Amino acid sequence: MTKQKALVLFLITLRQIPCTVNFIICFPLLQSDHEITRDLIFRCHLRQLHAGVAQTLATLRQRYSIPQGRSCVRHVIRSCFQCRWATARPLQPKMAEDWTTPTPAFAHMGMDFAGPPFARVTKKTTTPRFVCLITSVHLELVPEMSTVDVMQALRRFMARRDRPATIQTGNFRSF
Repeated sequence: MTKQKALVLFLITLRQIPCTVNFIICFPLLQSDHEITRDLIFRCHLRQLHAGVAQTLATLRQRYSIPQGRSCVRHVIRSCFQCRWATARPLQPKMAEDWTTPTPAFAHMGMDFAGPPFARVTKKTTTPRFVCLITSVHLELVPEMSTVDVMQALRRFMARRDRPATIQTGNFRSF
């Protein structure tokens, strides 16, 4: 048995003695990079039902003193398989081809309607928003939200910009 292991085991067994002697015997100093310390941290982590760094460290500090304790506890908790499995993030899906291939503005666009801003005191209007899925926004004012007015706004948009390849909207059934 090496000196380091013997010292750590000696300090751990000293904990059984009532704490009237001094602070060092009451809170034994454990090496942060030692194998037994890591095992002790992991067991405390399991006893606390896979608690986080702060709670595990607070529980350990009631009995032991570990230099660089927070980083040591964080390292041990990150190696816990169950905690890694429980906090795993889902894989990122591949981005749509429309978003990744270089295209001119408004080649792929979305269309939605903003609420009725007041154009005058007595008259309400709606604002269809033509949104490029990459960069830009185009706004038109429409007096009503009828099919004819929306189609005219779409024609004005296409006269100013080019005809889009795809139009996505949340109101498919509206027009």
